Amino acid sequence: MKADMKRFLTEAFEAPAPKQKNEFLKRMERPHISIFSFMLQQVLYIRKRVWLISLLASVFAFLSIGYVGADSLWIISALLPFVALCAVTENTRSAVYGMAELEMTSRFSLKSITLARLSVIGVLHFLIFCMLVLLTGKSTALPIFRASIYLLVPYLLTSVLSLTAARKIHGKEVLYACTGISILVSSLNFVVKEMLPNVYGEKQFVWWCVLVIYLLVRMLNEYKRTIYQTEELVWN
Repeated sequence: MKADMKRFLTEAFEAPAPKQKNEFLKRMERPHISIFSFMLQQVLYIRKRVWLISLLASVFAFLSIGYVGADSLWIISALLPFVALCAVTENTRSAVYGMAELEMTSRFSLKSITLARLSVIGVLHFLIFCMLVLLTGKSTALPIFRASIYLLVPYLLTSVLSLTAARKIHGKEVLYACTGISILVSSLNFVVKEMLPNVYGEKQFVWWCVLVIYLLVRMLNEYKRTIYQTEELVWN
């Protein structure tokens, strides 16, 4: 009965086929937007708090080196989860505030918009990360590659857990969940320091590399699933 009623309503309210649709679309003016202009628009769209928190984390990390010296690796590792929080919350902003449906109707696809924001924030965080790796290597006498692996783990772990939470929790509650995850991962650095003082030893380094590869694959997969889930929610 319900199926028959649904089919009847679909047929009764079905819109007629559009006439001369292609001719109408061809007559419409479509101003050209360059890739640079598109990326610049996304830069202006990103909230100021993302730039501010990233800058403050960099300044605080730089200042901490002068006070803690060789222990700066722990301090910087504890700061990176909050830098990762900025990237995750900014790229899930459309779904949290219900803007995904509006962006789906724009000239550029939601995937293009998300990729553009990821690129902008990714470049910023890459520059910050390079600076922090250089500072950490200088203060701890670690090779650059080893220092980068150690610092990648808290950043990637926060990203993976936050993206997973963002897919399962809808609304503004996801912001609280992601903030809690960042605090948890940041605090975990100090717990590990006390319980496993030799965790940064040469024998354990291979496991750090394996963990980075695993988390990197998981993060890319989570971003992909987040985009597809957003599109499904909009179309449904």
